[in-house]
Amino acid sequence: MWDIRTGDVVQRYSVGNGGQIAPSCCDINCSDQVICVGSNLVNNVDDKDAIVALWDVRATEPSAVITEAHSDDVTEVRFHPARGNVFATGSTDGLVNICDMAQLPDEDEVILHTLNSDSSMARLGFFGPEGEYLYGLTHVESYFIWHAFPQDDSEDSEVIVEIPDLRERLSAQGIPADYCIDSMYDQHSQRLYLLAGTNTGDVNVLHVNKDGLALAATLHGGHNAIVRSMLWGQNAGDDTFVSAGEDARLCLWTPTAVQSTPAAPATGKMPASHSKTSSARAKASPY
Repeated sequence: MWDIRTGDVVQRYSVGNGGQIAPSCCDINCSDQVICVGSNLVNNVDDKDAIVALWDVRATEPSAVITEAHSDDVTEVRFHPARGNVFATGSTDGLVNICDMAQLPDEDEVILHTLNSDSSMARLGFFGPEGEYLYGLTHVESYFIWHAFPQDDSEDSEVIVEIPDLRERLSAQGIPADYCIDSMYDQHSQRLYLLAGTNTGDVNVLHVNKDGLALAATLHGGHNAIVRSMLWGQNAGDDTFVSAGEDARLCLWTPTAVQSTPAAPATGKMPASHSKTSSARAKASPY
């Protein structure tokens, strides 16, 4: 852990096993008290399983190590935005686990339920007014929306949206997309957005609803190569984006937008896009 004011390391975390654990992802809970780390598959650890480890931020050794959640690399861990004891894990084994660390130390009870994407997971996250839903993006650009806390174990109770190939779906709508970056949730408008990029550096921001995808804005001119990650500043009280690309650029995008089709005066916020037939489209410029 670093102090961003000085750049100094103020805390180091280790999981033992002679340094053989290879961390692959991490997150911190909403109270900033617990860190969760997923690992790559390590052949000499617990019958070739990857691990999920939890730390109290004040301690150097983990408070719990979960060894039976996944059978392959853990690619994503994400805490619930309001329930600090609940987190989700995704893996290249295709599984997504919803976990409750309040059940520890009983590892058999930690996993509340398991979702199956049948493909290697790349990104996931809770969203919704109460964080009651979960989105998932795979490495082959398929996309899922699940009930995060289904009432029963049937598949119908879990899956809300399934898009087998986002690039194919967007191409059919005339929206260029070579890959998908992540999803973001706007708590104020209660909208979920998907970020899809092109190899030339453009990022299309799409509103996700149960019936389809609608283009809300295009971020153009900041990057000239693949965009790997984006951060939305709404948690800091603004509408700016930060993007990072393979062109070694970090771009800060202002909320100022210019409508490319006749519409209401630009306000800097993403225009309403409740259906995939909406023609609203905006372009924003970085500084």
